[in-house]
Amino acid sequence: MITMSQSTIDENEEILIEKGEDFLKTAKALSEVIAGLPLDYEQNQRLIDSIMEHVDAGRVDAFGQGMRYVIERIDAAANPAPGLPS
Repeated sequence: MITMSQSTIDENEEILIEKGEDFLKTAKALSEVIAGLPLDYEQNQRLIDSIMEHVDAGRVDAFGQGMRYVIERIDAAANPAPGLPS
């Protein structure tokens, strides 16, 4: 298994994940739907904040799943199962 010592991790480092064209297109469509809802300003802000929190959680989860997948593939390549060709 691959491990990293705490000294190699910069906790202040951020990874920029760019928003793709599909993400921006669906964000615009969502914005138009929300604009058509009979919400006052406070309700609108609460809805937007909830959606953003949900989207951020999904992105964090997806990134973590991707990282675990990569680490598992690297680990499998570095430590092939006995009896299998390397």
